[in-house]
Amino acid sequence: MRNTGDVTAVILAGGKGSRIGRDKALIPLGGRPLVEHVLGRVRPLAAKVLIVTSGQDGRDSLEFLKCLGAVEVVTDLLPCGGPLAGIHAGLTASPTDRCVVVGCDMPFLSTALLAHLAGGLARADAVVPRMASTGFVEPLAAAYSRSCARAIERLLAQGPCRVARLFDEVRVEYVDEDAWRTLDSEGLSFFNVNTPVDLARATLLMEDFADGRDAWCNVHLSRGQV
Repeated sequence: MRNTGDVTAVILAGGKGSRIGRDKALIPLGGRPLVEHVLGRVRPLAAKVLIVTSGQDGRDSLEFLKCLGAVEVVTDLLPCGGPLAGIHAGLTASPTDRCVVVGCDMPFLSTALLAHLAGGLARADAVVPRMASTGFVEPLAAAYSRSCARAIERLLAQGPCRVARLFDEVRVEYVDEDAWRTLDSEGLSFFNVNTPVDLARATLLMEDFADGRDAWCNVHLSRGQV
């Protein structure tokens, strides 16, 4: 697999980790910080990786990732905080128009699915997976055009709001479950490590996929998808 040079990956690492009691990005999983697992999922797709934190303390704690190459740590530009401000900071710093945005607590992302989402930006400003049973959308494993930053600025000027509010302001293409399951049959791309129970489950999953998950999650990716 190779990246095409026109996709930037934005990893959001500004959360407080209140439910798990520590900085989620640095939680060890399988001998590596959680954020490194996420980095491994996005790197085959993206020429540049931006890790977004909410303040200088978070930025300092993640500076070590620069040694891995093509990684830059940036901080929120807007004061209201939250994931929408993190997305804004990543899009603003991106050198490319197409971006994939993911959380730092999603160790089983499918690179193939992210590539599919990025490909949809030819037709929309945001490409977002949607669940069939609930209609729930996953805005933190999605693709965004850099132009969405302007819409976010308008929204946050009115005060904090949820990421889903952005989808009323831009052109959105939803990727429904029958489509995304062809690329991630188990839906593990949307697994988040939010609690100690989640971390225990992730540890078990890591053991199960230790010999094949990396290859499996990329097997559907072709040059034409990106």
